[in-house]
Amino acid sequence: MPAKEEEFIPRAAFASAVTSSQLFGVVAMIMTGIWMSKYEDGFAWDGSDKQFNYHPLFMVIGLVFLNAEAMISYRVFRYETKVVVKSMHFCLQVAAFIFAVVGLLAVFSVRNHQGGENITSLHSWIGMIIVVIFGLQLSFGFIVFVLPGVPEKTKEVYLRFHKFFGVSIFVASIAQCCIGIAQHSVVTIKETLGTEAMLANFLGLVLIVFCFSVLAVVIPDEFRRLTDKERAIVMLERYDSE
Repeated sequence: MPAKEEEFIPRAAFASAVTSSQLFGVVAMIMTGIWMSKYEDGFAWDGSDKQFNYHPLFMVIGLVFLNAEAMISYRVFRYETKVVVKSMHFCLQVAAFIFAVVGLLAVFSVRNHQGGENITSLHSWIGMIIVVIFGLQLSFGFIVFVLPGVPEKTKEVYLRFHKFFGVSIFVASIAQCCIGIAQHSVVTIKETLGTEAMLANFLGLVLIVFCFSVLAVVIPDEFRRLTDKERAIVMLERYDSE
């Protein structure tokens, strides 16, 4: 196979995976917003069920979409300097964590206001574990990769764990969303094959496809970020071609 064709196939696959991730990620957020606003009476921070509606929307925005954006940033911007991509990755993760925390606070506040109990279902147990691990992942990542003075060897060793937990948290968040959709549908949706039920079901499918498209970006080794030496070679080749 000619060298140019070998280069073209990974680039085409990469572009397709990234485009799919953006498309299905945006669609998932829009569908969640439509579900909560049109079929679940909208949003309000007043202790009512309307306040609960912030929970699914913020979790999809935070733990799903922004978290995925942070994960693929190192692949999408692999030709940028490390400090730029690292800053982008960290800011997206912080934003994702803020949305997740506010989403949890929305639920706790509603339960407390209505006299209900918190953290009683499997969905809530898994959700709390995910958010806690995500917070630890964010904290340790800041300590190891952002703060000065950490040996390069330590960074290399911890990076393996950082990547593993990053992907695991993302996949678990997708599964958690699907559990939440099923749980909420059983409680609130009365018409089994109605429009709202179909919207909820298709939202779950969109999230799963989104998950696959993100994994298609972050897992293949061909799409990894170039090392400083490889990046220098690419930049030199571009300069020579001009």
